[in-house]
Amino acid sequence: MLKGFLGDAITSLSSRKKGALKKQLSALEFLTPGDFSAVKRKLTVMGELDNVELFIQELKTEVGFKNEDSHRSIGFAAEF
Repeated sequence: MLKGFLGDAITSLSSRKKGALKKQLSALEFLTPGDFSAVKRKLTVMGELDNVELFIQELKTEVGFKNEDSHRSIGFAAEF
């Protein structure tokens, strides 16, 4: 998904750097496609869309906005 958003900026990185980025992304819980979209919009406005490290940092920030209550299952739940 990251490659789809960053394109050439990601393909120009070394294999080692790509592996490190993959590890960082794997560590992020509750990451959604909407998080990628929000970060892309923000970095586009800032003129930093080709900055891979900043993209990852902003994804971490975006995930950090979520609280534990927002990680519920989809659907109805009965509470007594």
